[in-house]
Amino acid sequence: MRTPLLITVLVILFQVPTNAQSLQNLLPFGSKEKIIRVRELPNIPEFQIKDGTYYDIGSIYTKKQFLWLGYSYGEPEYVGYLDSQRMYVPLSKEQLNIITNSAKVVLPENAEISFFDAYLSRPLIFLIVLLAAYYGKLFYIQRRQLLLSRAQEELPSWPPTMQDFHN
Repeated sequence: MRTPLLITVLVILFQVPTNAQSLQNLLPFGSKEKIIRVRELPNIPEFQIKDGTYYDIGSIYTKKQFLWLGYSYGEPEYVGYLDSQRMYVPLSKEQLNIITNSAKVVLPENAEISFFDAYLSRPLIFLIVLLAAYYGKLFYIQRRQLLLSRAQEELPSWPPTMQDFHN
């Protein structure tokens, strides 16, 4: 009885756009762009944008996530990092070479993904799945024992049969 009710409630939650959006904010899932700082640049006018903000060298990549933990990543690329997850300065290869030469900064050949995303989030997802499977199995065993003990009590079945009324 509870399973159809739970499925109905979940369907209603995901069908109404405002509720689905608030649920995604509460339990994040889906794709998201993430920007991390790779190298800090000196605060000189050469590395300043029009509004006066200085930028550093960062890496941007697409992160597919479930419960704050990434499980798949897009190809990272270098950008100008502005201390924000929403704003960045796009940089071409030529601009990046000019910046690294003038700032005397050495960059890896390929842009980076954060350490947590690259090495820790997948094992954590695996651990969560293992724990869910373990506790699901425990629940299944307890429920099965309960049903078997009730069956051994020989409770009358429902609906009653005609023989139950004659005794």
